[in-house]
Amino acid sequence: MKSYYESLGISNNADAVTIKKAYRELVKKYHPDIYKGEDRDTKFQEIQKAYDVLSDEEKRAAYDRAGHQSYEQSQKYGSGGFGSSYQDFSGFNNFNNYTKTVKFGDMPLIQKILMFLALAVIAVIVIVGFIVTTIIRVIFSLIEQILKRRG
Repeated sequence: MKSYYESLGISNNADAVTIKKAYRELVKKYHPDIYKGEDRDTKFQEIQKAYDVLSDEEKRAAYDRAGHQSYEQSQKYGSGGFGSSYQDFSGFNNFNNYTKTVKFGDMPLIQKILMFLALAVIAVIVIVGFIVTTIIRVIFSLIEQILKRRG
């Protein structure tokens, strides 16, 4: 398995500018819309992953400390997880592994209805809150006017 440095074609003491330059050149060459090889998706993902780690100082430091295989394991199983000898907790900062973006059009109908109802409930709460505060202001204003007339 290639190291991230090998994936970008740079040395392990490359600076941030060199990393970014190598990444941009490879993206131009291997972007799935341009590169038509059978391995285009995996090649592009490999470049993306390497850049993601090496362009972030904390991730790069953890990668350099652990080495490629241990770092990969820590990301796969969570730091310090089963089969991992790497005890850095940087894997818990990567929430991209645990979240998924879902387009509204791809949601099931029941989920769309529930989302609409939740937004409707929030809107009603906001409107009722506005009405209640307006009524309270009017009441205080009336009380103030009554006290001025009496006093």
